[in-house]
Amino acid sequence: MEIYQRLLIIASICIILCFTITNANSSKKMSILFLLVDDGGFQLGLYDDNVTATPNIDALGRRSGAVIYDNAYTAVSSCSPSRSAILTGLPTHQNGMYGLHQYPGNFQSNSDVLSLPNLLNKHNYTTGIIGKYHVGPVDNYNFTYGLGYHGDDCWAGASQPCKSDYNQVSRNITNMKNYANEFFSKLQPSDPFFLYVGFGDTHRCHENSTIGTFCEYFGSGKNDQGIIPDWKPKWFTKEEMIVPKFLPDNDLVRDDLARFYTAVNRMDQGVGLILNELKIAGRVDDTLIIFFSDNGLPFPSGKTNLFTNQGQGEPCIVVNPLSTTPAHRSKQIVSSLDFAVTILDAVKMRYPTHAKAGHKPAILTGMSLLSSSFNVDKPAFASHQFHSLYCYYPMRSITSGNYRLVHNLNYNLEYGILEDVYNTPTWAKLMADGESGKPTGWIYDYNKYMKRPEWELYDLEADPLSLHNQASNTEKYGKIFSDLQNALNEWRQVTNDPWFDCNKPTTAHICSI
Repeated sequence: MEIYQRLLIIASICIILCFTITNANSSKKMSILFLLVDDGGFQLGLYDDNVTATPNIDALGRRSGAVIYDNAYTAVSSCSPSRSAILTGLPTHQNGMYGLHQYPGNFQSNSDVLSLPNLLNKHNYTTGIIGKYHVGPVDNYNFTYGLGYHGDDCWAGASQPCKSDYNQVSRNITNMKNYANEFFSKLQPSDPFFLYVGFGDTHRCHENSTIGTFCEYFGSGKNDQGIIPDWKPKWFTKEEMIVPKFLPDNDLVRDDLARFYTAVNRMDQGVGLILNELKIAGRVDDTLIIFFSDNGLPFPSGKTNLFTNQGQGEPCIVVNPLSTTPAHRSKQIVSSLDFAVTILDAVKMRYPTHAKAGHKPAILTGMSLLSSSFNVDKPAFASHQFHSLYCYYPMRSITSGNYRLVHNLNYNLEYGILEDVYNTPTWAKLMADGESGKPTGWIYDYNKYMKRPEWELYDLEADPLSLHNQASNTEKYGKIFSDLQNALNEWRQVTNDPWFDCNKPTTAHICSI
């Protein structure tokens, strides 16, 4: 039986079973706290980084009922598309958020898609957002609190309907703490809630500016950037940095990483503050906590890439308040498309059978992380069209077991480099050396990185950095390629992929919808 057919059968069993096992030991409806990092990587202590300073996230991963997932993947490594996939449970090509929800593309989801806040609002949940929003239309991502509907609750930034200072709502962790306190104060002890917290860290800011490349000086007391009362900045030097193998080891990269690590530390302290507000509110014992990152870290071969773990792989912690199992690690493959299913499972709510996306029937293809049926070898799918309007490079991928297959639909195009990376000294040097034929000190071949083949197949166990494309190695990987290709195409059909006909190249070698 094919991979995707097995997945659909197991998902059907999960739909029947999962609603009977959740909340069996609780008289309260389970509440949800979703902690989402911006451009976060694995620079966390619980992922064996010995340089970083993330005691609060590490402690979260040690809680009873916590599972640290080592193979968690985003369904798209780009901000607005990723957030839309998390909140709708539908891939970007299906929910309509093809790229960033900002100028100049102003992409937004289809007007008929259903999102977690809207579904939970109708299920008598109080919903709230703090920090980064960056999705739309507002009517389709309609949180009760945080969007300014009550006059004094403009707690969100980036495309939000109310006016706010983005850094003050997404990086000022004292403000974020206070917003959380205000949110919890609006609840009765038994009121179920969904609080979605989007940290602005660790997104890049302005290169070598007074606020800092990663806004690391914001609120630090340096460079006339004010003070965040609850933040005790941790500074790193480039000499301390252990450069990941997927980056060239030079002073430019080391300086970038040192700044990045300070932003990681601020985000970690913010996580600690939000978790403490949850504790003060007395809601730890009935709240499902999910910690995740929207996409890969903002360095070359990271963010927007689907062929690498540093692009598609994400840190993931899930804490089930009803589980008495000691904290542990899991090798199970997790997709960000699983979160909507997991949350609906937790609140004992079924996804509507009449759901639409782009006027076509929509079903959730993820699986609940709370279900006893989840312990299976399930794949993770991904879909990418744009980052900004100027970075069109449609891709689809499947990760299953130890293998990842990527389909580059418009492979005749040069790979588009997002502004967050293009404007960095690190990329400027890589590009200058690569274009001139000089050694780059990078493990990836610059020309192959920019001009990619139609199909890429990687053996992740033998080749974790995705250096050796095995798509043409039919003798050893022929069946694996065929099985993954069939499963990917089945998923694309089930999710009504508008780009599906791009499998048949036109004479112009350009795919459009």
